[in-house]
Amino acid sequence: MEVDHVDKLLNQSYWDNYYIENVFVLEKDNQVTAWLGNLFRDRNITGSCFEIGCFPGSYLVFFGKMGMELNGIDLTPQINNLSNQLARHNLKIGEFYNEDFFSWKPKRKYDVVCSFGFVEHFKNYQDVLKKQLSLVKDGGYLIVEMPNFHGLLQRSLHYFLDRANYKRHNIQAMNLERWQSMLGDEFDVIFSGCFGGFDFWVDKEERGRLAQYIIDKITEKLPYLKKKITRNSYCYSPYCGLVARKR
Repeated sequence: MEVDHVDKLLNQSYWDNYYIENVFVLEKDNQVTAWLGNLFRDRNITGSCFEIGCFPGSYLVFFGKMGMELNGIDLTPQINNLSNQLARHNLKIGEFYNEDFFSWKPKRKYDVVCSFGFVEHFKNYQDVLKKQLSLVKDGGYLIVEMPNFHGLLQRSLHYFLDRANYKRHNIQAMNLERWQSMLGDEFDVIFSGCFGGFDFWVDKEERGRLAQYIIDKITEKLPYLKKKITRNSYCYSPYCGLVARKR
């Protein structure tokens, strides 16, 4: 299976530089882990978890604390130290692969197969999702999460204020109906939608004074906006996600 990046500028060097400032932390306290907590803390899931694009491993910790065996794949060579970092926290360690996901030959299937902010960086995102689906055991869970740059307000903000970052994402991949259509009759949907209330962030890049001024004003008002806008909406919520269980 051959899958091309959305933008030739989005190569492994981008991620290696990104990881310099975003190293392993025990667990991120953000909307994504809150979303996972609401969905999974009472489900008594056991077995194995596999994360695609797993470095720096913060989301694996969530499942590790549930007693699951942790596995993953990533192109960054920093993944070679990830299993040791996770093991220091008494988490159960499986196998970690420093390989290209699309040429990698899986040896097994897993009880939870997840990706966070991975699928949308490829033109042929359908192929990415198909391979992720193929890794899920019968009775296991599929988790796909990515930022929502497709909803009207989020799309406008990122397009005008965060253009370079916007172009690093395949906006067409952020379509929940298309995700669900790929599940067929094999999966039961547990969650499909956007979440996180309202939030907005931008990547580091050079931008004009007006754009930076608007970003600064939004950032200044963000604590107030996040308290006032708590309902989830495809228009403005920052994340979209799909969780489904294989029959």
